[in-house]
Amino acid sequence: MMALDPNLFNKRLAERRSGHPPTNGHTTTPLSLIDWNVAFNRPPVDAIVEGLVFPGRWTALVAPAKLGKSTLGLHIAHSLARGYDPFQGAPQVPVDVLYLDGEMGEGDILERLTNLELTPTDLPRLHYTDMFPKGDTVQGGAAIVSTAINLGCKVVFLDGLNAFITGAEKDDTPWRNLFEQTVAPLKRAGVAVASSDNTGKDITLSARGNSAKLDKADAIVMLKRTDDGINLTTTHQRMSGYARSLDLAMTGLNGEEPINYRQITGAWPAGTREAVALLDRLGIGIEEGREKARHTLKAAGEKLRNDVLSAAIRYRKTCPGQVFGTTPGQPSGTGDQI
Repeated sequence: MMALDPNLFNKRLAERRSGHPPTNGHTTTPLSLIDWNVAFNRPPVDAIVEGLVFPGRWTALVAPAKLGKSTLGLHIAHSLARGYDPFQGAPQVPVDVLYLDGEMGEGDILERLTNLELTPTDLPRLHYTDMFPKGDTVQGGAAIVSTAINLGCKVVFLDGLNAFITGAEKDDTPWRNLFEQTVAPLKRAGVAVASSDNTGKDITLSARGNSAKLDKADAIVMLKRTDDGINLTTTHQRMSGYARSLDLAMTGLNGEEPINYRQITGAWPAGTREAVALLDRLGIGIEEGREKARHTLKAAGEKLRNDVLSAAIRYRKTCPGQVFGTTPGQPSGTGDQI
């Protein structure tokens, strides 16, 4: 074992005693550390789409090919940009959205938007391109991130994840680079990231390709067809707040009306009735999301489970002003059913 040079030992000892870290002869930049006083006093930040899209988180939508991921992604994007809740239809503050399209193209997107009866005056906050650099490179990632930040975007959609890497999807390096160069900087800036991807031959095994592909996603949400539309099921999540399951009814597939989605109000978690009454009693506005509601609940000394709070918020937006269990056309007095 090589002996430590006495002069080097004395230098390191002096540096430690002085409170300055050793430099080993190189200029160093101190790490950026969190100021806990600032962090704990930040105002609560609500979901952008309750149960699905959150500031600073990456939501990965996964489904078999041709199931409708791009259609759903575009619906969410233009709804948010126009100032509407995509699944409730309720007005809300519009946000800027950057939609990077690796699946369709300008002609396809124009046809879909025209079929939705939208015009340029409806879309000043929807920023779209089907020509973008690869997000797993330093230059490409910087271009995507700087564009989103300069536009003030709250959401970035990566439609067709394989289009954003230079390497083979079976390798792990391109996916780790995509996260480091594009996704992570967006998350640090508080921007929500949503991506779409195809399953492999075995649809129970999530996205096709290397296992590193989505290992850093905050949630993986699987899409499945139902008789009425589609079901969204969160199969993996890193943070709380994601809905376990959302059933969406679809209209417009016959081409006779614009494609639209509406959440189907089926079974609600036990305790939703009491949670709705509590939010009403505390004067929490129906436009407020989970984090702001939780902040008010905490100040009042009240607690609710994440799934119950999210369900109560969705119910109040879906059925504003209605007593729980008395939605027209549904049985009343059935506990957690409407």
